Amino acid sequence: MRSVVLAVVLGGVLATAACGGSPVAQSCTQEQTAVTAAETAKTKADADLKAADDKVGKAQAEQAAADAAMNKANADADAAQAAAGGDAASSAKAAQAMADAAQEIAKSAEAISTVKAAQEDQAKVKTTADDAAKAVADAKQKVDACKG
Repeated sequence: MRSVVLAVVLGGVLATAACGGSPVAQSCTQEQTAVTAAETAKTKADADLKAADDKVGKAQAEQAAADAAMNKANADADAAQAAAGGDAASSAKAAQAMADAAQEIAKSAEAISTVKAAQEDQAKVKTTADDAAKAVADAKQKVDACKG
């Protein structure tokens, strides 16, 4: 009797093993590798975005400083012009103040251009970062679908 019970139990174990037994979860290695690659790309894109944000902030601060210098130079030029008498020394001083103001205006215009360029770069980098974040989400969905 024992041998019959043992044979039945052993036969059941062998039949289960031969038929595949319990379902084994898929490894989804390829999908997980895609997630890792997407996360690496996202990390780089996020770092690039932070650098672009910092560049815009720095350019805006430099623009503000250039604008302040321009406003001061313009005020100095106006004051020199108002104080200018008919003599050559005061006329030369007023002309120098106007030249200084013109130089500060040029610096301010350059700073504005730098800010615009930095903002354009920032927008491109933000698009890349957004795309990288979407790629991570998509890759994770594929892992979830693979695991069922």
